[in-house]
Amino acid sequence: MQITEVTAKIEQFLLESLNHRYNGQVKSYYFTEEIELAARKVVNRTAKLELKFTGNPEFQKYVYRLPQTRIYYTLYQNLKSRIIFIDYFNVHILVFYGENAEATLLNRTRLKLLDIGRQVLLPAASSRHLSGGQQVFLAAPADLRKKIPSLLHLLNEIKRKEYALNPVGALQSENGDLLAAIDRNFARLKYIGAGGKLHPAVIESPLLLYYLELFLQTARFGPLLAFFQSEKVRAFFFGHSLRRLFLLRFKKFLEINQQKIPSWLAGLKAEGVKSEDSFEYLQQRLEPITAADRQKIQRFWEALNVPALEIYWQRRWNGDPAEFFAFLLLSVQLHFFWAERCRDKLFSMAKDEQKALLGLLFDLGRFAHFSLNGSFRVSSWMLNAHTKIQNHGLFEVDFHRFGKRTFSKLNNAADGISVKIDKAVEFQWDFERREMKLLPLIWRPPEATPDFKFHEMRVGSFVLRVPAVWEQFVVHINEARFKWIRKKRRFQLTVKAPQKIKDEIIVNGQTLNIENVYQKYFYPIPSQETRWYVRLYDRQGIGVEKCHARRSDLLIRGLALDERGIMHETVNFKVQNSKRNHKISTNGLQLHRLPVGRIPVAFRLTARRCQPLDGQIEDCEAYFKRMLLLSGVELLNKLVVWLAEEQKVFTVKEIFACKLGFVPKINVTYGKEFNPTSETINMLVSTTPQADIALLDGGEIRLQMRKTIKYWWIRPKALGEALERLFFIQKVVKI
Repeated sequence: MQITEVTAKIEQFLLESLNHRYNGQVKSYYFTEEIELAARKVVNRTAKLELKFTGNPEFQKYVYRLPQTRIYYTLYQNLKSRIIFIDYFNVHILVFYGENAEATLLNRTRLKLLDIGRQVLLPAASSRHLSGGQQVFLAAPADLRKKIPSLLHLLNEIKRKEYALNPVGALQSENGDLLAAIDRNFARLKYIGAGGKLHPAVIESPLLLYYLELFLQTARFGPLLAFFQSEKVRAFFFGHSLRRLFLLRFKKFLEINQQKIPSWLAGLKAEGVKSEDSFEYLQQRLEPITAADRQKIQRFWEALNVPALEIYWQRRWNGDPAEFFAFLLLSVQLHFFWAERCRDKLFSMAKDEQKALLGLLFDLGRFAHFSLNGSFRVSSWMLNAHTKIQNHGLFEVDFHRFGKRTFSKLNNAADGISVKIDKAVEFQWDFERREMKLLPLIWRPPEATPDFKFHEMRVGSFVLRVPAVWEQFVVHINEARFKWIRKKRRFQLTVKAPQKIKDEIIVNGQTLNIENVYQKYFYPIPSQETRWYVRLYDRQGIGVEKCHARRSDLLIRGLALDERGIMHETVNFKVQNSKRNHKISTNGLQLHRLPVGRIPVAFRLTARRCQPLDGQIEDCEAYFKRMLLLSGVELLNKLVVWLAEEQKVFTVKEIFACKLGFVPKINVTYGKEFNPTSETINMLVSTTPQADIALLDGGEIRLQMRKTIKYWWIRPKALGEALERLFFIQKVVKI
């Protein structure tokens, strides 16, 4: 093949690859990594290949990344010459156009350089003079050079493998920007090499488990099995409880996807694996997540949002970012409505590679998140009007919206089971019992465990349990269709099924005698008490007992179950002494702020067939609110601690450094007068409170006032606890 033909095919390959569309629903995307209009140094992306020109001329430089790959294309051009570099890990290609230009090529790689036109090998770490015409060079490992029939074949093979490896390849969506963000973040991960091979140095990364989690969430088991072939790596994992928990999850994922389990993993059991009180252990363990766990996650989020603690949290992040990664994954898995705000909060503390991995795991979880807490669980964050499909090993997951309706589908190719429902649900699959349970994808307060009633449908040996919380819904189990409609105090069921399985259908313990598709079955609905599962939050997702936020930022989140067990996600909100009812969505994508005037205020929530729920919003102490809303830097500059008795200053400094992340100004007033000022936030640490007005009396912690100046009095032994109660809870509680 003539060299001109080779260069033409390379140019065509680059053009076609840049105009790439992830699927037929989105526009084409390409990624510009860098533009420099007056570049004098002509090097490839790794700076291992360099061209030196006589006179050191200027070039226009453009660096692109080919979409859905980690192939980088660098273009240098001026009036006399045009140079193209193509880089993919240890594969480097140089295309030189220079009719009237001369240059020296410096090869700083450890690879021999193949002159494609002359088929001559140039030694590694050498130089070569280039002049006139078109020339193409390849630097690649010897085994790879010998395998390829042509340069274009090599490029196409690399692109094919990259398309298969990139998580975008398993996703379909109308949201092209989201797909592009996943693609971009995947390309920024430095420990994933060619073919998905994990770099050995990843074992030293604090985010090791979350690199591996990425492969679990995308069902890429091959790179994980290759990574664990090393005895050193296996010993590293077997020697630590948290990493052993990950191996147990890995083993479970292999079993579910009917993959061969290697001998070194087959004998691993849960016995003897200790668990600790951390989000990392909570995210890795196989036991169900409890209401207490959910409350712990909510409390951590509330503390994470205190502006005054920004210095403290940044130091915590720098010391252990993995704990925050686990926290974010749990918030996605459990559908905390503030999860996206949590991602943004962590982004503000993260560095480049951390942001890429954090954003990638979060965005993949928005499509479909797979977990093993108690059973195999699949859920999705519904993005309005976007279709999502993810292949996870043997599973195909489909969550999409059409108009106002949401559809959820899970297909298991191995068992031949396909379940579809016209609602947003979480799938819970018990493989040993061949049972699946659906739960509505709704937000509920962390401490709440709604008592849903279920319809049980058995087709052959497969059992599906669906919550009886909707007025009507349609469920498909393979070819059988079950249409449920509430008719006053009973549910009406219409079944359509092929002749071959009509005798195998049992619903709520009753074997159905299906003669035609119009036959109806009725199931009574027992009466029950109304149950409200709602809480008051601010726009950031902070639980509110007394209002510390702007009135326009208050939300009601949760649901109500009426006397027939039907779920209500839209309620009527009415302020006391007001004639107007406001319809409020408590669970939708759109957050409805409460129409609250003055605070304190009493209100009432009502819904159809539900007993009313009365509540009250009280205001927060202004001094407390002012202290909470200061940034960490402002608090550092304004906080003054007064030590009224002889005690160790060093111990006090240690407590502040541990709880707040910084040491404030400390005034020692042994025998001197305590003299707070209005420009500062004052804390008096002494065994005896001053004889001033007590505004909030909490025993060992008091808010007091001297003349017009407010300050905190704290008993020395309660200093650490006081800081936690004042700053880690962004609401006033009775102390």
